[in-house]
Amino acid sequence: HKEYIGQATLNLGLGYKRGTGRNNSLSAPEEAFGEGTSRMKIITADAGVNLPFQLGKQNLTFDSNLHAQRNKTPLTPLDKISIGNRYTVRGFDGETTLSAERGWYWRNDLSWHYQPNHQFYLGMDTGHVSGRSAEYLLGQSLTGAAVGARGQVKAGGQFFYDLFAGKPIKKPEHFRTANTTVGINLNYSF
Repeated sequence: HKEYIGQATLNLGLGYKRGTGRNNSLSAPEEAFGEGTSRMKIITADAGVNLPFQLGKQNLTFDSNLHAQRNKTPLTPLDKISIGNRYTVRGFDGETTLSAERGWYWRNDLSWHYQPNHQFYLGMDTGHVSGRSAEYLLGQSLTGAAVGARGQVKAGGQFFYDLFAGKPIKKPEHFRTANTTVGINLNYSF
């Protein structure tokens, strides 16, 4: 659901994922041990706000997005929620993540639109996982930060870019990740 409140945009979403076993689908190998099922039941929720505003003559935007997952059955590794990469909690290289049956992550950006279709941003994210398999993890929570530039350029089609650097702020004691993570996303559509 999308709602416009003045200049702000509020997005809300609710999802339900259910494995049906139709068409003679195979069982998950984890079912033999009670550690997962191909007949999963997963509930997801998303909430986000986009709030453009001005500070003096500068155009800024605050974006905040929350994603949460809850399970009703044991889950295979593919269906678990994972945090600690550029798409969930930034500041981590993604080589090691925290993954479990339940969890959430909250992403926040403050962007400065220095030119139309171009912006610098500061990001701060946090996340937490829980559930049956979480007791075997090094920890359950991560917090990270990022700084970057993103935008789009019209060149025949649309060229989109996102350049960023991130650092972990809070992590479990023996959680291995780079001290600084640098990345780039490039897309072209025509």
